[in-house]
Amino acid sequence: MTSPLLLAAVGGVVGTGLSRWLSLQSYRYEDERHRRCRTTWWWLVPGMVLAHFALGRRLAGQPVVVVLTYVLALAVLATLMAIDMDVHRLPDRLTVPAYPVFAVLLALCSWASGDWGAYRRALVCGAAMFAVYFLLALVSPGGAGLGFGDVKLAGVLGMLLGWFAWPLAVVATFAAFLIGGLVAMVLLLLRRASRTSSIALAVDDRRCVARAGHRTGVAGGRALPVPRMTVDGCATSAAVRAAARRRSGRLQRTWRRTDPSRTA
Repeated sequence: MTSPLLLAAVGGVVGTGLSRWLSLQSYRYEDERHRRCRTTWWWLVPGMVLAHFALGRRLAGQPVVVVLTYVLALAVLATLMAIDMDVHRLPDRLTVPAYPVFAVLLALCSWASGDWGAYRRALVCGAAMFAVYFLLALVSPGGAGLGFGDVKLAGVLGMLLGWFAWPLAVVATFAAFLIGGLVAMVLLLLRRASRTSSIALAVDDRRCVARAGHRTGVAGGRALPVPRMTVDGCATSAAVRAAARRRSGRLQRTWRRTDPSRTA
């Protein structure tokens, strides 16, 4: 039997390690390093302790591989949440590999528990949540309401929750929007945000910024116009366009400093 107190201690160690790693800000891209960090990481330790304690109670009597799978899942999800709170994106290097990793681990969980129906349910739930979030992202005005980082994460959450039961995946879908709405309402009431503020939308902007920045360069000493939309169906948000304009301005200033005709 898994001891909740033992898992709580593991959560404290994991939370401490994550907070130290996040404080290095190595997850930031080059054009993000000058930004002020939007949050602090002290909450990770007590949060992971409580989450692991609850996990120990929920997984009482489960095989060890099940416990280890969901301990890893908590670490990945906490990391994604922290990065999203800081830079408002979910890195592909964490969300994309999570699919094959957890697909294999959940298969091992079903093999250890003898419940292959749970594995089939996990795969169906993952595909269903990915499809639902994908449709929601398509109908979001300008792509601002839901990002494709959310879509990729939804499939992983669907697998992890669906392995236990269908209702958990359904409740998680509604809870995500409910909690997000409540947080936005509180921030509006406290005047910490406006109706146009970006509140951890989890848009995976790396490719969008790269493509927008690529197209917003300097040609003949003048800045090219910033596109309203990027390729691959990813809508360029206002923040992405602003980042592209800043990059264009830096390139233009560099060109002026290095062009011999300007110094002659």
